[in-house]
Amino acid sequence: MYENYLEYQTFLQKVIIINNVIMIIKVITLILIRRRDCMTEKGARLVPDTKPVTDFLRGQSSKIFDDVREKDNTTIVYKNSKPQVAIISYERYKKLKEEGADI
Repeated sequence: MYENYLEYQTFLQKVIIINNVIMIIKVITLILIRRRDCMTEKGARLVPDTKPVTDFLRGQSSKIFDDVREKDNTTIVYKNSKPQVAIISYERYKKLKEEGADI
């Protein structure tokens, strides 16, 4: 089949490259699936964003509130590496109250 060792070695190198490409495609596919599974129909994340309380002290609160409102995200604010508060949009708050949530 292979006339010399060099041809066989070249063939094996090509097989290894093809296997690596296939593995990379599988990893990218898994990443995209996980990303899709973390989103709702409206594009809001199911996994909440996290922000340190220092972002609010640095004047980022307006940006954070806009992101929560526009994308209907939930944001958990951490202080000393511990969750302190959750921020949700007013629309989501109203919807949860209508559904009978005790918030």
